[in-house]
Amino acid sequence: MTELREDLIQSAVKFLVDPKVRESTLTKKIAFLESKGLSTAEIEESVRRSSGLVAGLSGQNQSSIAHNPVQSISPSQFAQPQSQPGFNWKDYTLAVLSILGVGYGTYTVVKQYILPQLAWPTATEFEADSNKLNSSLTTTTSALQSVQNETTALAKSIDDYSLQVSNQIDLMSKALVDLKEMDEKRDEEIAKIKLEVDGIKEMIPK
Repeated sequence: MTELREDLIQSAVKFLVDPKVRESTLTKKIAFLESKGLSTAEIEESVRRSSGLVAGLSGQNQSSIAHNPVQSISPSQFAQPQSQPGFNWKDYTLAVLSILGVGYGTYTVVKQYILPQLAWPTATEFEADSNKLNSSLTTTTSALQSVQNETTALAKSIDDYSLQVSNQIDLMSKALVDLKEMDEKRDEEIAKIKLEVDGIKEMIPK
């Protein structure tokens, strides 16, 4: 809970019990106290105290009031809330120096580390980079050409081997056909010989 500022409450009570101020509406009184920096709790406490004080004054006789008048406090005499201390020239100087220091540090970092990365290359640097790029491209092209040549040679070797295998297969197939024909001829010759032998046997007298 926020601590109530007693000095402001006492000043507010004196303001509220003033005969001229009592004729104003409660809304205007509260608005005036708020403009002077009082919190809601402080305004409520001031209104409560002033109401009790006004009721007590109403029960007194005129002589008591004449001998003990309530001091009239005009709105201009109302105590102002304590304001926070403002900035002096030292604070502004330190702030300016801090800003200048940060700005110089940023400028130094940008100049030393960022601008060299963003700077446009000179003719010499551009030529050197171009030579490096051309050299890299030449090396890459040579490597690709070498791979292509090796691939072509390998493909030719495979084709030659395939042709050789195909020729061997053809030779084997022809040899098998020849063997089969020879077997068939042999069987025919054997069959003829057998027939002739059988014929000779029949010609021999028994």
